[in-house]
Amino acid sequence: MSEYKSPSLQDIRRVTMRNVNYMGIVEKLRSHIPKAPILLLCDHLESVDVNLYKYEWTKATKDIVEAENFAKMGEVPWALMDNTVESTTEVVSGQLNIYEIECFNLAPKDAVRKSEPYVIITVAGKKRKTQAEKTLNPKWTDLAWTFKCDTSNTVLIEVWDRDPLVKDDFEGLVEFKVKIVYDHKSNKDFIEKTFALQPKHKDNKVSGTITLRMKFIPDEPTPPEIKFFGLSLQESVEHILKEERKHPAIKAIEFITQQGLNAIGLFRVPGSRTNVKSMKERINNGEDVSFDHQSPHDVANLLKAYLSELPDPIIPHNYFQEFIKLDRDIDD
Repeated sequence: MSEYKSPSLQDIRRVTMRNVNYMGIVEKLRSHIPKAPILLLCDHLESVDVNLYKYEWTKATKDIVEAENFAKMGEVPWALMDNTVESTTEVVSGQLNIYEIECFNLAPKDAVRKSEPYVIITVAGKKRKTQAEKTLNPKWTDLAWTFKCDTSNTVLIEVWDRDPLVKDDFEGLVEFKVKIVYDHKSNKDFIEKTFALQPKHKDNKVSGTITLRMKFIPDEPTPPEIKFFGLSLQESVEHILKEERKHPAIKAIEFITQQGLNAIGLFRVPGSRTNVKSMKERINNGEDVSFDHQSPHDVANLLKAYLSELPDPIIPHNYFQEFIKLDRDIDD
């Protein structure tokens, strides 16, 4: 049986970017290396046979960063993650939460082949540091660390060995974008990612991996500014005057007066909900909407919607009885 060697990124690319059967690849590799991680780098995860995952330490991804780190890990057991990768170029603001950190097989730095490792994580200028642990396989749980950031920010993770007598020894580092955490869509409360520790300089002797359990929570979207509907009559008039254009309600009344008075059931017959909604959104977004070629019923329904959403009625409460009395006086 062939001795297992950590695959290079070039090996992964050469095997997985050819148009071949994934199951056939895995079965062939497993016959030579029955106990080693296998990761398939593919553009379309949906084309991968679900039976692939019956093999231990086997996974498919389209995340090139994960493939690069995987190629450097060597023979490291890890669990399957039930998520898919959906890459996006959009920069999203939010909060990165880190819940647990676990290191495996760190390099001993002391003369007695021991270490007291600790971890420093820096995101968007904010640093957090763990306690030092007297083990080469430390684990820190219940961290509840939060970092205000966006998906373009870099996560810098440094592992050090505490030495009370001299300068602390460097154990390795990892860098990745917050984006790779956001891009992993999972139905779990966190995602888990394992990285191979990297040297800072060529003469650094590092080994082992670091696993993080974390989640990126996007900020709630800011509700759009209300520019017309929902404002008081005075506020909407002031807003329209600043833009030096005619008030949409006045335009609607003029349109109805000129083209809609003969329409049957002008305010009773419902217009096109889709069209009325579209005109409302365009007006709220600051567009000077023209009612030319519009249906009188649609414009009438738009005017009704505006009047119904006024914080105060078009006839103020304190003048309501006066208007009723005026109407009676006219009838008499």
